Amino acid sequence: PFNAEILRIRCRNLLHLRAHLQKKRLREMTFLPTEIVHTETDKEFVEEMNNVIAKNMSDQHFGVEELANALLVSVSTLSRKTRAITGEKPSEYLRSRRLLRGAELLRQNFGSVTEVAMEVGFKNLSHFTRSFKEKFHQRPSVYMALE
Repeated sequence: PFNAEILRIRCRNLLHLRAHLQKKRLREMTFLPTEIVHTETDKEFVEEMNNVIAKNMSDQHFGVEELANALLVSVSTLSRKTRAITGEKPSEYLRSRRLLRGAELLRQNFGSVTEVAMEVGFKNLSHFTRSFKEKFHQRPSVYMALE
């Protein structure tokens, strides 16, 4: 035997807690690595890297090698510096920037999830959806509906 009112209140509280945790995760996911940069040189490097990534965001073929070439460093130097500054591999950092831009476009109702995926340089929708869910803990369509 159970009290239906108590069950309803517990369910409501669990849903409220879950929504609160999702909002907290989203705030944490928008944390930008430029906030942890310690030296002026590191800050400039991250800013330049972000500018290059932003300029080439929609290019599906833009990857770590192209980023290194644009920054006039070797892939190994890019990898070492990116890991030291951001704690991520260059490919992870590039994907994170693309996903953050994708989340921003979804919030702005830029278009369908497929259009956003293509705009931020993902070759196919399933890869974008899988990566988005891994980073933000929800599907892009759900994220778009929340905004």
